[in-house]
Amino acid sequence: MASGPLRSGDPTRTMIRTRDGVELATDIYLPDGWTSGPTILVRTPYGKRDRYTFMPQCAPIVNDRRYAFVVQDVRGKHESGGATDHVVHEVNDGHDTLEWIVRQGWSDGAVGMFGDSYYAYTQWAALASGHSALRAMVPRMSSMRIPSLGADSDDSQSTGTGVSGPVAGGDGSNDRPPSIAWAQYLAGYWLDNDDHEVPVPRTEGSVIAEFERYFQERGRRSSAFDALIPHPRSRPAFPTGHPVRQRPIPILHVLGWFDPVAKPGMETYQRLLQYPAWEPFQYLLAEATDHENGRLVLPSSALAASSIGSCRLNRPCCSASAATATATRASIGSTR
Repeated sequence: MASGPLRSGDPTRTMIRTRDGVELATDIYLPDGWTSGPTILVRTPYGKRDRYTFMPQCAPIVNDRRYAFVVQDVRGKHESGGATDHVVHEVNDGHDTLEWIVRQGWSDGAVGMFGDSYYAYTQWAALASGHSALRAMVPRMSSMRIPSLGADSDDSQSTGTGVSGPVAGGDGSNDRPPSIAWAQYLAGYWLDNDDHEVPVPRTEGSVIAEFERYFQERGRRSSAFDALIPHPRSRPAFPTGHPVRQRPIPILHVLGWFDPVAKPGMETYQRLLQYPAWEPFQYLLAEATDHENGRLVLPSSALAASSIGSCRLNRPCCSASAATATATRASIGSTR
């Protein structure tokens, strides 16, 4: 890797090589005058420098708290190599990324993670990998069970092998998936390295046929779509073992009351409270947001007038990064 950046906010760009030879595009932001210390890691499929994720804007906040900041495109997305596939490689790739970080001269071996939705799932995957460098997590809008994929077992003997796709109907035809948005997401975001907007299928006829026409026009298919829609197959979320089997670390669960993942997210929090080893490390923050962090803003004047208020978009990733930094710092001594 090239020498570290001279100033905060100017990332070093590198490729991290995984155990099977795939290279993952990674940005490293180091604070001014950095020698070594703890790291905050984000692994996202939505572009490490994309305006949707705001990672370059988060970097100075993390660095100001004296943390190295590492942001990575997951396998098959944006600048990373390898096949584009949903869920399949995140446990091993998360482990290999953690291992790479702790081998760098600017790392003291302690890593915290944060992120929303899929890049909250990559935190659970990294935890499931069992790597000892991971010391704290702030998963937002997520759960240990991936909503719309079905329930997975936790500490049973079949752990890590029970995530299956949605079942659309009793006749097995699956001409109409239970969630058009879920099908669009798998077809568009997991088609290739780029992010694609999939047209909303017409209401008449077979919805699956509409997606088939989309794939024909693109000249390629989404393996995630094929695996989960229309005839879902078992797909392990945690192939090496469930997160609850790993060493407990502090977790700040961040949920949105208007998020469809709020219920499974709360169930994950409540489930971990049931394990004596995990219970002392669980923290919860529930906000008036939806999955995309749209917030309902009610000024005092509007409240007095019983007004509905206004909705504005707020991306609180930087607040989450600050919370991760605090949790990581607090956990270094207790979990070494």
